[in-house]
Amino acid sequence: MDYKTEHYIFHCVNNKTAENDIEIIAKTQEEAYETITKTLNVKYEAIINYYLVNTPEEVAKLTQYPYPVNGLACFSTKSIYAVYGNEVKCIGPHEDAHLISEVFGMSDLDFLCEGLAMHFDKRWWGIDNSLWCKYFIDEGIFPNIIKLLNNQEFNKIDCSLSYPVAGAFTSYLIEKFGIEKYRYFYINDFNSKIVSNQELEIIINGFIDRIKHISMDNVEKARIKIIYKANI
Repeated sequence: MDYKTEHYIFHCVNNKTAENDIEIIAKTQEEAYETITKTLNVKYEAIINYYLVNTPEEVAKLTQYPYPVNGLACFSTKSIYAVYGNEVKCIGPHEDAHLISEVFGMSDLDFLCEGLAMHFDKRWWGIDNSLWCKYFIDEGIFPNIIKLLNNQEFNKIDCSLSYPVAGAFTSYLIEKFGIEKYRYFYINDFNSKIVSNQELEIIINGFIDRIKHISMDNVEKARIKIIYKANI
């Protein structure tokens, strides 16, 4: 079954759950599309083909990706592949942000690419990105952001740790510097020609200081700890 909207064609690939929820899915993605394009101040000319499948294995098979994933943006075909079922509903802005940000500009750094997508997600497992960072700092497991700007180092760390940090840091940058200055950082990969190591340290320290001042009660902290330990 196919379902067309202003900016998408949704393809339910032998997926009755997606078919039943298609109007909700379409509304969610159109709202995400509007938020992303307005925030990035871009126009995305292509219609996005959005394939709703049953399993991560199907995503890998259809895209020839090397391993199963819940969601994947394919730049060459302007397509998104996402798992949608009773337990996993991989919809929302994340993959759309990857695709649409191609117009905004491309970064070679996974930390920045995932950070932009997570900025639009706002949450990881239902918890605000900034609260995750607060928890990581309190527990002494907050990663070194400068190290995360290296793709190899970024991909060594579990995404449960790296993704919320990337998202919260991106939100901080956009709020502090504005979208055009952020874009300059993004497309230039924070290289030392545009931001010195000292300047980058100051930016990161400002971010960490803001996180440290976030209020989080013991009940909320305990809830985050349970979620983190159950999924790490």
